[in-house]
Amino acid sequence: MVVAVDGTLCDLTKTLAAGAASVTCLIPPGGDPHSYRLKPSDRSQIAKSDLVLHIGFGLTPSARKLKSPGMVVAVGEVALPSYGGSDPHVWHDPANSAAMVRVISRSLSPVLAASDRAALQQRTAKAVAVFQALQGWEAKQFSSLPSAQRVLVTDHRTYSHLANRFGLVEIAMLDSHTTGGVLRPSSLKRITQEVKASGAKTIFSPAATPEQNPEAHQQEPRDCRLRKHRSMGRALLPVAMLFRRRPSTSARSSRARAVPATPLEPML
Repeated sequence: MVVAVDGTLCDLTKTLAAGAASVTCLIPPGGDPHSYRLKPSDRSQIAKSDLVLHIGFGLTPSARKLKSPGMVVAVGEVALPSYGGSDPHVWHDPANSAAMVRVISRSLSPVLAASDRAALQQRTAKAVAVFQALQGWEAKQFSSLPSAQRVLVTDHRTYSHLANRFGLVEIAMLDSHTTGGVLRPSSLKRITQEVKASGAKTIFSPAATPEQNPEAHQQEPRDCRLRKHRSMGRALLPVAMLFRRRPSTSARSSRARAVPATPLEPML
């Protein structure tokens, strides 16, 4: 049995295992890996596992001291051995995700039957190709924006790997202007000044999904928007959503504006 601690690794591991191994996911969809605490049932699953996978880099503090009869692999740390930054959300860079796929595959191989390993390698190559295609697609989308508009504003520093890969400017409001995530009036003033000066048009919460209505989101109290409980987000979030205001209902009905298809379908 294989245990994947968080949702991103769960998706990747299930894709690669494809039924050749039983994969248990500890953190449910929408769960926060930063504050997750292992339950007795989680420890029971880990005690029976042949392999435990977690991101590492302190993403899930409760995963630091996992004990299992099988291997425990910090996939992100193995994939990026020279990374010394403070953002554990490494999968937002497709190149990092491709590296993680290779680490997961190497870790899975010993726990699979010998007859399943050739198919694992085929799935690995396919998944890596998907992320490589995604990287090319994202580069094209971002390069179509004027350089002054390549600004990403969010509450916490969760997209630094994406920003570094594609030459974006990331403004992490709470990380830059608060202590311990506490938002004070003086902090809000500085945040407002920086965001206005950046030319950014929209503020994004990592907890938001493409299906949510940005107009409704803007109606929430300001401190609620900035303090909203953060989650893992989606590794494969269509990044064009990050820089486009969603048109009003009337505008959408009068002129449909298609977002270019992403190259993700082959892996799903």
